[in-house]
Amino acid sequence: MSVPEGTILPSCRLCGGPGTVWFERPRQVLRCQSCTALYASTDQRVQEFTEAYYRGGVYSDYLADEPAIRRTAAARLRRLERRVAGRTLLDVGCATGFFLEAARARAWTATGVDVSRYATDVARGRGCDALTGSIDQAVPSGRRFAVVTLWDTIEHLDDVKATLAVARELLLPGGILALSTGDAGSVFARATGAHWRLLQDPTHRVFFTEQALRRLLERVGFRVAEVSRRGKWVSTAMILHHSSIGAAAHLARWCVRARVNPMVYVNLGDVMTVISVPA
Repeated sequence: MSVPEGTILPSCRLCGGPGTVWFERPRQVLRCQSCTALYASTDQRVQEFTEAYYRGGVYSDYLADEPAIRRTAAARLRRLERRVAGRTLLDVGCATGFFLEAARARAWTATGVDVSRYATDVARGRGCDALTGSIDQAVPSGRRFAVVTLWDTIEHLDDVKATLAVARELLLPGGILALSTGDAGSVFARATGAHWRLLQDPTHRVFFTEQALRRLLERVGFRVAEVSRRGKWVSTAMILHHSSIGAAAHLARWCVRARVNPMVYVNLGDVMTVISVPA
């Protein structure tokens, strides 16, 4: 895609490589010519993940999605338990603590950290050990964990590389890093182009291909042990909230109010789950 002569495009947020314009709408997204990641050219994210983000913003009503989120969490925990002996866990981007609660129910000692004061206040109110702030500032010095997780989190971060480096330092010997994020190289992402669902969230800043994510993890000292493309359980209200149908937003709110909000398993093949270990 052509740009006006003399335009200076921002370099890649991950590797500093040169970028070319990939999409102009709904916002300008560039593709790194070096690592293949996509990234937003400007910061259009919210400054803080307030209650509005979780109620009527990106989510119709995040709290109403608890059953679906916890069902996905239980499946993730079962896979982690097959890989690691320890039962200490740090969930980065813990939101309102549903994953922490699911972990605690399976005899894990789970701590969460999130930049959203609203979300961590909710999590603490539910009895979770939730810290407010970034991973490098909020986690007490000396703490170590068997597992560090970042579920649907790294696409939001200011400095993904620095966060992953800190996560590595927080792992116990034999520990693992588990994360999920969109796959910009997937068939669904490429087929939908600028309309790809993960491009629509203004708080998403980086969009990874498997190649870009592998390179980044290797640069910070990880070895990728497994890449899979698993689905997740979502509520009917969540599906409607992200639908282009005119009355969908009203229907989503009705589902929440009427408590008619069944779960649906969705796998579009456009989200990677990556398990890594220190190299």
